[in-house]
Amino acid sequence: MYTENLIKWTTKVSKASIKSKNAFEYSNNAYTDLYNMYKADDTIRAASIKYYEDREKFNIKIKPIVNKYIKSVKTLFKNVDYDITYMGMSSYPKLNLPNDSDFDLGVLVKDFNTEKMFYLNKLLCENGYTFTKVTKNKGNPGGEAYRYSIMYNGVDCEIKIRNKDKSKTLIDMHNILNSLSKNESIFWTYHKYLVKEWSKKNDKYVYELFKMIMFHKYLYKIQGAFLLIPG
Repeated sequence: MYTENLIKWTTKVSKASIKSKNAFEYSNNAYTDLYNMYKADDTIRAASIKYYEDREKFNIKIKPIVNKYIKSVKTLFKNVDYDITYMGMSSYPKLNLPNDSDFDLGVLVKDFNTEKMFYLNKLLCENGYTFTKVTKNKGNPGGEAYRYSIMYNGVDCEIKIRNKDKSKTLIDMHNILNSLSKNESIFWTYHKYLVKEWSKKNDKYVYELFKMIMFHKYLYKIQGAFLLIPG
């Protein structure tokens, strides 16, 4: 029943927030309803803590591998004559779901263009990466993420290549999410897990909408932020 209500909340809030005058404020206020539902359910709260504790043990286990992976990416790109910024995305270590895209690394390229994308695509594919998809954002044309995955020493890793000049809001957001408190991490990680599991069997887009609401809540006070509407 809790998951069903969570999906209803996600569907309702995502639609209403996009139509509202201020999607960030709407998502921030709507969060209260979900949090109150969470607080009232002792079973769900206990399950969320257990899931978080298991995830933390998992993160401790993969941390040395993640650190080596980041070094391997920088080594791979060391001769690339582009202005590149590397940034851990919002999943690891605060919001990742064990054994499900464990670590995401943002590769933000300044003055991004088609020529640079073709070169990076060739470099990654020749070194064991698999191109998976392009993630678009209706609220930020030109801010697409080109996604490549690889299994690195047993850890599911993903690179997201983005246009750095179109990524200020994403940088601000990930800085916030990477600083979430323990209680926030417990809350959002478990709800991500519940929605993700439901979405796998029903509608994968609902998971993207849930993440949109979460992102918008934390973009509420960011000046000049653009909407993160999944394409």
